[in-house]
Amino acid sequence: MKIIFVGLGSIGKRHLNILKKLYDDIDIIAFRSNKNSKNFSGVKNYYDLDKALAQSPDIAFITNPTSLHIKSAIKCAQVGCHLFLEKPLSNNTENIEELINIIEKNNLITLMGCNIRFNPVIKEIKQIISDLENRKLYSYRINCGSYLPDWRPDRDYRKIYSAKEGLGGGVILDLIHEIDYAYWLFGKATDIKAYTGHFSNLKINTEDVAEIILKNKENIIGNIHLDYFRVKAKRIIEIITEDYVIEGNLLNGELNILYKDKDINKVLNFKHEEMYEEQMKYFINCVKEGKKTFNGIKDGYEVLKIALKAKKEGYQ
Repeated sequence: MKIIFVGLGSIGKRHLNILKKLYDDIDIIAFRSNKNSKNFSGVKNYYDLDKALAQSPDIAFITNPTSLHIKSAIKCAQVGCHLFLEKPLSNNTENIEELINIIEKNNLITLMGCNIRFNPVIKEIKQIISDLENRKLYSYRINCGSYLPDWRPDRDYRKIYSAKEGLGGGVILDLIHEIDYAYWLFGKATDIKAYTGHFSNLKINTEDVAEIILKNKENIIGNIHLDYFRVKAKRIIEIITEDYVIEGNLLNGELNILYKDKDINKVLNFKHEEMYEEQMKYFINCVKEGKKTFNGIKDGYEVLKIALKAKKEGYQ
């Protein structure tokens, strides 16, 4: 199996290392935009995407800046590459329908790179609420925040894509994981309200905070808080149902189910890297078996539309 990476920044390197750890029967090439980019053992670099694609890769990992995702994915899909698209799908909706048409015409397998769906807390919550049957689910709250300069201590945060609107940065697209798993757990939002802006002293030209209110067709109301300036990271979800409250901490694995007269508490131990490894194994297996994934490009498109609506609503 031959794999091409389009972009080998921080997230691309993570996926590359996981692939090399899990599989010894793969051939890896990479399209690099800069001839001074770091070389990686076992990876042959190309500086022209057409020449790289002429090597007939089976799978493309689209891990370059968000604003370049669709253009790169279209080229890879046209030559028959199955696609792993790092989140978010794009920073706008241009040419996404064209990409979807190519994917469907060529019967390609796609997966959005949303590793939080493989967090054991989210996986267990998905099972719990799937078993609710006719019991009522009322509302949910999601809170995700951290301090942007701490994300990559070896780099100036002002120069990474997160800080640049034109590259697809900003807290809504950057932390789209929360919108993605809300979509997975609770379905498509039919009404979206938001308030966003740049309120901290971070030297970026994107929004650093967002409050998003969502409602779906079952009238489940959700609130998603996202920020770049929380000095101590937090990633939690609370769900209120007719019979109990679910509290999940995605950072430390705590999962609590609170009834009126009792609590059930557990800790789902995991290492952060395991989510990426499970995601990788799932995707490669789907490609080998020709099986559609549970988070393909159409799902990524729906999630992106929610995020873009929130960005637009928030700045009005």
